[in-house]
Amino acid sequence: MRTLSAHPCLEARPRRTLGSMNIPSPRKGVPFVPLVGLLLAAHACSPRSDGPVAVGDFVLADDTVPRVERVRHLLQTLAADSMEGREAGTAGELRAVRFLESELARYGVAPAGAGGGYRQPVVLVQPAEGDRWQRLPEGSDPDTIPGDRLRTAYNVLGVVPGTDPELAGEIVVVGAHHDHVGFGETVGGDSIYNGADDDASGSVAVLEMAREMARAARDGAAPGRTVLAAFFTAEEMGLVGTRYW
Repeated sequence: MRTLSAHPCLEARPRRTLGSMNIPSPRKGVPFVPLVGLLLAAHACSPRSDGPVAVGDFVLADDTVPRVERVRHLLQTLAADSMEGREAGTAGELRAVRFLESELARYGVAPAGAGGGYRQPVVLVQPAEGDRWQRLPEGSDPDTIPGDRLRTAYNVLGVVPGTDPELAGEIVVVGAHHDHVGFGETVGGDSIYNGADDDASGSVAVLEMAREMARAARDGAAPGRTVLAAFFTAEEMGLVGTRYW
């Protein structure tokens, strides 16, 4: 596997609101419109800061780069050995999360997580050593659980607001899961399970679609319906991030 250096990025907390517009969540009983993505992508770049990323001052200097090169670069970055297989709640997944949110900010896609950023935290627990990780049940006290059996993973959420007065309240969700399984059985001296097709390629598709819709909005051709770009965590643990959202 070709390795590209990981970029240290921002530490931001996600939110569910953009200005006065609420971004609904199916777990709150609000309907949404699902949409299946297509495989495109974007050139990789990340800020070297753990501070919040501003939306507005963004560039698409890679417009002149052939799309296939952008796709290849982004896919190689998400599936690089430096991401350590992107297992939910690990340092490798956090690198991928920082990369995804920095790309969304660069495109001008607004945050739609909690607390003013792109992330929606999902707390994971391992009930006993060797058990499968799962979401921490509502009402559980994390202080009663050993620290090595707790993790925080992140959904990454961005929004392109709709402009049609009658349709903007409808949410089209374009989603993929960004996590993979981390490390596994060593094959040919390599124990990193990179997950290029499961599902870095899907995340690439969502990024490129968000990029194009943000560009259209900038050019005065925003979608009528609001579009939510969603990168879900812990799919490999049983659709945990998707079900939590």
